[in-house]
Amino acid sequence: MMEHRALDPYEQQLLKVFDSYDYDNKGSLDRDGLTQLCQNLQLEERGNELIKCLLSDSKHNRATFTEFKDALLALLGNIQNSRIVLKSMVHQNEKFPEIRLWL
Repeated sequence: MMEHRALDPYEQQLLKVFDSYDYDNKGSLDRDGLTQLCQNLQLEERGNELIKCLLSDSKHNRATFTEFKDALLALLGNIQNSRIVLKSMVHQNEKFPEIRLWL
């Protein structure tokens, strides 16, 4: 995908996790895929908030990687010490332990 070529290595790793939940290869995730992704990233109640934000429009039932990444950064920007939260979230990720977000 053209838009993903300029991603830094950390964003590419996050994209790999995102894509692992894109079972139908549409380049976007539905509510179930987003829920599984947020659970994998251990976002807990923040994941529900993120999904609600991404799918708030009744015509919008899927989210692209760019939409997810931007919403995740916006959400984590509202958390004090978001850098620590991100590191903890990434280090606890068992499925993709090599993930190191852009901190």
